[in-house]
Amino acid sequence: MESFGCWFKLDNSSKNLENENEKSLAFDLHVNFWFLEEFIKNPYLDIGIKINNYKKLENVSFSFPFQLQESNIMDLAPMMSTKSNASIVFNEECEVETRREYTIVQIPKKEGNDKLLIFPLKQAVKDIFELKKCKNKSYILIHFKQFRKYLKSNEDLEGYDDIYIRFRLKDIDLHNILYFDSEPFNKSLDSAFSGTRVLDFKINEKRNIDRNITAKMDIEDEKLVEFEQIHFLVMEPSSYDVISYTQNKMTCRELEKDLWDDYLGIKLNNKSGHMLAYHWKVRAESISNKVRDFSCFAKIKYQKMQISTVLAYVSVVLGLGVFGSTIVSATPLLNTSFSWEINQYVVPNFIIDLFLGGLMIWIGWRLGKRK
Repeated sequence: MESFGCWFKLDNSSKNLENENEKSLAFDLHVNFWFLEEFIKNPYLDIGIKINNYKKLENVSFSFPFQLQESNIMDLAPMMSTKSNASIVFNEECEVETRREYTIVQIPKKEGNDKLLIFPLKQAVKDIFELKKCKNKSYILIHFKQFRKYLKSNEDLEGYDDIYIRFRLKDIDLHNILYFDSEPFNKSLDSAFSGTRVLDFKINEKRNIDRNITAKMDIEDEKLVEFEQIHFLVMEPSSYDVISYTQNKMTCRELEKDLWDDYLGIKLNNKSGHMLAYHWKVRAESISNKVRDFSCFAKIKYQKMQISTVLAYVSVVLGLGVFGSTIVSATPLLNTSFSWEINQYVVPNFIIDLFLGGLMIWIGWRLGKRK
């Protein structure tokens, strides 16, 4: 699988160089992968980027291993304007305030509060956020230099140095991009009722990023981000089994009932049991040894039961049963001389049974192809 990429370009203006000894530039990444097959056709992929001291930046880019349209990107900044949504995203009891069209989220820390300016993708100033194409891939580009110019007229907002960007990728078929289904050898039998999904998420693995993207970023003097920490979460029904093959420890918890409905825009009922959140986390070992890249490889075993699958198997079994009874009823043809009486009663039944048996097997085959 190909890798996502997060890039940055420093602003080398004299004003930023004067602040070099102040709070250092730092990035955190939060990724939520929502497998909600009962509710939506394609999974959601939520991406959150926290940047400390963003004023040191000229721009930030985030590249995708596939093509995107603007309609595929949902800005989650409006969702962060409510206390309940901000609290579940940051897993803390947050306070929220609004200033003009912007939201400020206060996250409680041991040493005071961490105040984040929530960065909306669509703003009053044109071209702060852009969706770019590069061959058959896409990337987003955020111009912080333009953003800072705009904030100069807003003294109450200019004082915030830390920002948070969060958006959702939706209505995209991520099959064979982030995951693929492993088909067993006895596909017709075993995979009708169970399956294995292989998940392979990568970020900043340069060798797995499209060369056209890396070449463009090199020309633009952009560098791959080194993260302070990365959080990767996968949401699956509790009936699924997740096996991790990543060196980073995996933890699991039940997703809080009803709390995520507003954030997702979906009523998560419990038809298939509870939803579980599988969590992988990695932190920088030191200031000089940050997280350069991250990957998560896992297998997800799941059970599936569709009415078409059941009907297909029932039809085939009944068809085989009809064939079996037909052979038994045809025994007199082998043991008795062929007379008009036998021809009148046995032969029509034999033909009808063959037809019905073949019809049931054909129906089962068609239903099996549709599952």
